[in-house]
Amino acid sequence: MKQSTWTRWRENSNGLLLRRAAQASVVAFVCFGVGVMVGRYQVPPYGVIRDVTKAVRFLLGVRSLGTNGDNEVLRFGFRNAMIPTQRYPAVRTIEALSERLNGLLVPVAPLESIASGVRLGSSTRDSLGLHLEFGVRGKRLVADAYVEMARTTSPDCAALVVPGSGLDEGSRIVQRLPYDYHGPVLDWITPRCDAYVFVKPNEDYAAIHDGQRRLTNKFVVAYLLNGGGSYSLTYVTQLIALTKSLQASYARVALIGLSQGAHAALLAGIATAPTSVLVASGYSVLYDRVEYADLDQLMIPGLTRLYGADSLAAKMARQPTAFAFTFGTEDEGPIRFDARSELTCARFRAVANVRCLIAPIRHEFVRAEVERALGSGGSGVRAAPR
Repeated sequence: MKQSTWTRWRENSNGLLLRRAAQASVVAFVCFGVGVMVGRYQVPPYGVIRDVTKAVRFLLGVRSLGTNGDNEVLRFGFRNAMIPTQRYPAVRTIEALSERLNGLLVPVAPLESIASGVRLGSSTRDSLGLHLEFGVRGKRLVADAYVEMARTTSPDCAALVVPGSGLDEGSRIVQRLPYDYHGPVLDWITPRCDAYVFVKPNEDYAAIHDGQRRLTNKFVVAYLLNGGGSYSLTYVTQLIALTKSLQASYARVALIGLSQGAHAALLAGIATAPTSVLVASGYSVLYDRVEYADLDQLMIPGLTRLYGADSLAAKMARQPTAFAFTFGTEDEGPIRFDARSELTCARFRAVANVRCLIAPIRHEFVRAEVERALGSGGSGVRAAPR
């Protein structure tokens, strides 16, 4: 009798559990269907859900940024990750953000004119790297670079490495991350020369940040372009100032750039006449006709008009600097097309102080060319298509 009662109770319980599970499945299916319909066709209560979501996001933004009335603007800007260690203080007001952005603004002008107007100020080194203060056209600016000293004593040469595209590439180069496309370039420099790795504006330890996140470059690029300058012009100006500072301390200075950093190194080299410039997979005479670039890449109003292929050839020919261009046949896009068509190498073949190398490589440095840039002079280097 007891066993029969137990059996009946267990069967009833199992049946109840099955019914509850079935009911829950139906409710979940209906809720999912309603959710899809609300999201797809925006039927009620879509508006209520949207407004509640916005309110929650706003409150979270206010809590993370503080309680001042500037948060409605700032919460749209500070969205990107940043490296933990930063040189500059956090920005928490529109006024402070405007001050930082204005500190990056350099009005468009020929680079030689900018270079002649640079006035070097204090230069200090700390655990982060080199910090340079300088003036140009009555305005105070700053520039930063990571520093890695040569493994030899009393080096008389320095290499300023200009990173290519990608956030925080300066720190990636210094960390020698195995997957980074710049490769172990510092290991090729430091046996004989001091190495400086340029820190771009709003990157690495020079980020504009709120203490937790970096400012999106949409704020930076828009402000500088609409103010009569450009993000690219600012960092080329910083490169010019850093190069002039290094020239005051070393007998030989090389600018070594990859990708967009190569084009920037070329322009800074034209304006400062260092010992050598290595332009690795970053410039093509094709840019006179067609060019592709993202917001954080090289875009300066009037650049092609002032520094097109013909102008560059004439400017390089008048300098003592040794220029080297490298291209990879396994690269992509315009650089690969240039490599296989030999456009730039053919165009600059007659310039005596230009060397051109086409190799079966991808988007990368060529070690032999990096080492050559560290020890080359500026004359007698003939263009070599291959």
